[in-house]
Amino acid sequence: MKLWLARTLYRIGLMWWTHWSKLYRLLYHRRYASLPIAMYNIDRVTTELHLLTWQPDTKRELWDACGEPGWVQHCIDKVRAGHPQPKGALDCDDFAVWACKALQWQHRAKLLTVVWVSEDGTLHGHVVCLVGEGWHLSNWGLHGGYGDLVGVVGNILSRVNAQALVGWATLDANMKVLEWRRG
Repeated sequence: MKLWLARTLYRIGLMWWTHWSKLYRLLYHRRYASLPIAMYNIDRVTTELHLLTWQPDTKRELWDACGEPGWVQHCIDKVRAGHPQPKGALDCDDFAVWACKALQWQHRAKLLTVVWVSEDGTLHGHVVCLVGEGWHLSNWGLHGGYGDLVGVVGNILSRVNAQALVGWATLDANMKVLEWRRG
């Protein structure tokens, strides 16, 4: 029953997340919106992301918002300059959206969000940057060789021991949904 309900409401949840993320960017990350995002190759993007420490979303983000890519660039710039990482949410969607912006000139990178039900029946999700055919990059690092989108989704689900897929979607770095499917 829970899986059926989650799959039924997946599209609504996806739309909530995208619209809330856009509003969150406007409310809290407006000053980072104009920060230029460096255009890097995949090795450099991976290196830059390794500078950062994952920080969970909190009440301020209503437990899930995808921040402005410029926020991530700001954090990278601070750490590169020898300062501590600025306080604030910096989770998988933030890592992925920055990577998407930094790589889109070369790889037509896009976001992939995957939602699943775990063995204990709770809902979970992860966002990665899709790069080329069958590669993904996020706070988990760079992983690849999965052939296509279905292979990447399968890899993510196997990494987390998911009980069942709820749904997945691809988006551009501006949070526009390109494609989505229920599990």
